[in-house]
Amino acid sequence: MDLGDYRGEKKLAQTTIAVDGMTCGACTSAIEGGFTNVDGLESFTISLITERAVAIHDVARLSAEQIVGIIGDRGFDATIVSSDIKGRSPGGRRMGASASGWVATTIAVEGMTCASCSSSIEGAFRNVDGVQSVAVDLGTDRAVATHDPAKISAEKVAEIIEDRGFDAKIVRTEPVGGYGRRSMSDSTPHLATTTIAVEGMTCGACTAAIEGGFEDVAGIGSFTVSLITERAVAVHDPNVISAEKIAEIIDDRGFDAKIISTDLLGNDDQGAKEDTIIFKVFGVNSEEDAIRLENSFRTCEGVIDAVVTLPDARAVIEYYPSKTGVRNLVDIAESLNMNVLLADMEDNSAQLESLAKTKEIKQWQHAFWFSLYFAVPVFYRSAFKSLKHGSATMDVLVVLGTSAAFFFSIVAMLMSVMCSPHTKPGTVFDTSTMLITFISLGRYLENRAKGQTSRALSRLMSLAPSMATIYVDPERAGLSMENDDNAGEERTIPTELIQVNDIVIVRPGDRIPADGTVVAGESYVDESMVTGEPMPILKCKGALLIGGTVNSAGRLDFRVTRAGRDTQLSQIVKLVQEAQTSRAPIQRMADVLAGYFVPSIIALGLITFIGWMILSNLCISVIVFACPCALGLSTPTAVMVGTGVGAEQGILVKGGAALETATKITQVVLDKTGTITIGRMTVTVSKQAITAAAREHLDLGPATEPRAYKVLIGNTRFLNESGIEVPEDAVSEAEGVRLAALSDELKPDARYAVEALYRLGVKIAMVTGDQEAPAQQVAKQVGIPLSMVYSSVSPDKKREIIKSLQASGEIVAMVGDGINDSPALATADVGIAMSSGTDVAMEAADIVLMRPQSLLDIPAALHLSKTIFSRIKLNLLWACFYNILGLPFAMGFFLPLGLHLHPMAAGAAMAASSVSVVCSSLLLKFWRRPVWMTVDGMKAEELSDLDAPRGPSTGWQSRWGRWRAGRRARDGYAPVGTEEV
Repeated sequence: MDLGDYRGEKKLAQTTIAVDGMTCGACTSAIEGGFTNVDGLESFTISLITERAVAIHDVARLSAEQIVGIIGDRGFDATIVSSDIKGRSPGGRRMGASASGWVATTIAVEGMTCASCSSSIEGAFRNVDGVQSVAVDLGTDRAVATHDPAKISAEKVAEIIEDRGFDAKIVRTEPVGGYGRRSMSDSTPHLATTTIAVEGMTCGACTAAIEGGFEDVAGIGSFTVSLITERAVAVHDPNVISAEKIAEIIDDRGFDAKIISTDLLGNDDQGAKEDTIIFKVFGVNSEEDAIRLENSFRTCEGVIDAVVTLPDARAVIEYYPSKTGVRNLVDIAESLNMNVLLADMEDNSAQLESLAKTKEIKQWQHAFWFSLYFAVPVFYRSAFKSLKHGSATMDVLVVLGTSAAFFFSIVAMLMSVMCSPHTKPGTVFDTSTMLITFISLGRYLENRAKGQTSRALSRLMSLAPSMATIYVDPERAGLSMENDDNAGEERTIPTELIQVNDIVIVRPGDRIPADGTVVAGESYVDESMVTGEPMPILKCKGALLIGGTVNSAGRLDFRVTRAGRDTQLSQIVKLVQEAQTSRAPIQRMADVLAGYFVPSIIALGLITFIGWMILSNLCISVIVFACPCALGLSTPTAVMVGTGVGAEQGILVKGGAALETATKITQVVLDKTGTITIGRMTVTVSKQAITAAAREHLDLGPATEPRAYKVLIGNTRFLNESGIEVPEDAVSEAEGVRLAALSDELKPDARYAVEALYRLGVKIAMVTGDQEAPAQQVAKQVGIPLSMVYSSVSPDKKREIIKSLQASGEIVAMVGDGINDSPALATADVGIAMSSGTDVAMEAADIVLMRPQSLLDIPAALHLSKTIFSRIKLNLLWACFYNILGLPFAMGFFLPLGLHLHPMAAGAAMAASSVSVVCSSLLLKFWRRPVWMTVDGMKAEELSDLDAPRGPSTGWQSRWGRWRAGRRARDGYAPVGTEEV
C-alpha cells in the first residue's frame, strides 16, 4: 500500500502491537477476522512467530487503543509496542484527561490464557457509557481502555475486569492523542510508524486474527505483524488513530500489546528532526513534583514539550536532538533529586526476552510439570474464551479431545453401573491426563526451538556496550588533541546517554558505543558482526567507526556523529526486525488455510464419532492429532532464521515479500559508477601530447617557475557558455586531436560476481550516465554483453529501462548506490542497494548489502533467498503431508488391519509436528554461500580449468584431478611455472 495515497486525505499512523496467546494459524485468522470492515483501518498484518501485529489506521476514526481492544475481543492479550504519540498540548493534564476529555488507561491483567479470555474482557465493556474502546493484549497481559474519566474512572474499568474473573491492576493513565509537534501545522497530515510488542501468538492463525482487526480501520496505511519477533508495525495517521488505539485493537484480538516506539515519517531535515523520549521517573510523589519536573524540562533549550504522568511515573519529552541530548535531560531530573531510567532500556530487555521466548518457555515448562503431577487441564480457560467469541484455536481442539476422553469414560462407568450385565467399563481417563502432558511438553519444546530462530537478531541487539567513557568537555578535548595536550577530565556514562559531538574514548578490547569519526589514535577494528567483513580494518584519524564493532589493540578517540536509534547498528536491527515482521505472500495462504483448519478438524472428528460410535476414542485421536501450528510456523520461522543468517553475512533483506520475489529474478541490472566500479577515476587510455608540445613550443624546462592557471576542458558549446570565443581554425571537424580516457577502477570481484550471476541463470545488463566508450570498456572487462549496456541515461531513463524489461516478461533486480538510482530501485521488482551509497537509495531498496566492496554478495543474496524459500515450501509440504498421512490413521481407516492411532500417541504426534517444522527452519543456520560464489573458489576453478587435460574426457580421473587442484588452490597451493634455460 502506498502511504502517500493517504497523506492528502487521511491522517494515518502505524501502530505495532505485541499479541500474546497465539498458538497456530487459526489464532491469526481469528484476530484478522476481528478487523473486517473496521472503520478507519487501512491495513492490518500479524505474525505468529514474532507475536506482533502492525496496523495502519486513521487515528481520527480508529485509535491504537481500539485496535488493541479488537484483538482483546478475540481472546488474545495485546499491548501497544510503538505508535505515533502526537497532538498533546503542552499543558496536558497529568492524570490523563486530554483536551477532548478521553484518556487511555493501561491495566495489567492476570489470569488470561487465550483469545477467549481477552474477548471476555472486551465483551464486558460493550455498551458501557463513557468507554470508547477496550483492547486486551494476551501476550503482554495488558488491557488498554479509552474512556471519559468524567463518566467512568480508571478504577471502575479495573473493577469491571475483575468482575470477569481476572486480576486487574492500573499501570498508567494518559491523554488520548499523543504529543504535539510545535514545528508542524496541525492541519498538515503526517504519517507515523509505530512498533508494538505483541505477546501470546503461537501460529499463523494468531497473526491472521490480529491483522483481521485492522481491516478497514480508518487511519491505517499498512499493518504487518511477525510471529517470530513478536512485533507489529503500523503506518498510520496519528491524528486519526493513535498508537494506544492500535495497541487496544490488538488487545481486543486477545493478545498483549505494548508500544515500543513511534516515529514520524517524512521528516528528512536532520537539523529540524524531532524525537520523543520516555523516562521512567523515580521520586515523583505528588502533583507538585510532576509540575516542577515538567517545567524544568520545558526550560531546557531544544525541548518542545514535556508531560509527566503520575499513575505510571513516566515522563514523555519531545525535543530537537540537534539542540539538546538525553544526557542533558537526565541531568535536569537529577538536579531535582529525581532519578530517571530510559524506557528504551526496558523495551530492549523485553525484546530480547521476547525473542528468546523466555516467558513462553517458563510457562509451558511449568504447565508440563503441573499437568504431569496433578493432571490439571491448563487449556480450558483459553479455549472457553476463544469459543465465547466465535473463534476456534488449537486450544479448542485440545479441550475437545481431553473432554471427550474424560466424559466418555464417565458415561462408560455410568452405563456399566446402571445397565446389566455390569461389565468392566472401558474407561480412558489416563488419556486426558497424558494428552495434557504431551501437549504441554510439545509447547515447551516448540518455544525452546522458536527461541533459537531469533538468536541472530538477539546477538545484533546485544552488540552495543552498556557503558562508555567520554570527555566531560568535548570542545576542550578536541583542541587539546590538536595541540597534543592532556584532553581533560573523563566520565563514564550509560551508552544511552551519548550525544552527538561527544568525544568517546575506546580502549583495547572495548566495543564502540556509537557511530563517529576518529580524531586521535590508530587501531584495527573488527566489524564482522555488523558488516560480515571477516578481517579487522585499520582505523586512523578521519576514519569512520560503526557502533557495536570491537576495537583491537590500540586506543581510539572518536567524535560521535550518530547516537541512539540513529546509529548504523540500530538501523540494521530495525531493518532485520521489519524483515522478520513482514509476511511473505505464501504465508498468507498458509494462514488462510489455518483459519479453516480447526473447524474442519472438528467436523472430521464428529464424522468419525458418528461412524465409529462404539470406538469413539477415535474421535479423540482425530481432534488431538490435527494441529494448524505447523502450517502457521512454516513461513515465519524460516524467514526469521534466514534473515538472521543474512544479517550475519552482511545481507539485509527487508521483508518476506522481497525474499519471495528475489527467488524469481531473471534479470539483474547493475549501475556502473559506485556499484561495478569503486568510483575512483584513473587514466585508462592516453593518446595526447599536450605536455610535450607545451615543453617544445613554450620552452618550459624543469627549472621553470610554476604558475597557477584556471583551465577549462570541454567541447565548443561548453567553452562558449563559459564566455570563451573559440577561433574557427582551432576547431577540427571529424579529426582526432587528442585523447585521454578516464575510467573508474573496477571492484576486485566484479568479474567473478557477473560470472556467478550467469551461473544462477540470470541475465545481466548495465546502466550508467557515462558516455558509451567508458561504459563499454567496463562491460568488456566484467563480461557483460555490449548489447545489454545502456549508457548516457538519466535517472528517469533508468526507470524506463526497468519498466521496458518488466514489460518483456523479466523479473528485474536493480543494483545501485546513489540518489540517481533510487527511482529505478523503487521501480524494480527487487531493489538492491550498496550500504556505501545514499540513505535515499537504501530506503528505496528491498535488500541492502553491508559490504559495498563485495559484489559477490549480490548472487549470494539471491542464493540465500532461494534457499530460504525452498525451506518454506519444504516446511509447508511437510506440515500438509504430516496431517494428510496421520488423519486417516486417527480416523480409523486402517482399523480393519489392526492399525489405529491411540489418543495419547496422537497428542505426542501433534506436538512433534510443530517442533519438527521449527527444527527444519533452524537448519538454515548452517547456510553458507557456495564455493564458486567466492573469489578464492572462482580462482581455484580457473586453475582447475587450466590444468585440465585437453582432448577427450578421462572420466572420473579428470573430475578428481580438477577437484583436487581446486581444493589445493583453496588451501594456498598454486602450480609453479617453469622456464627454459
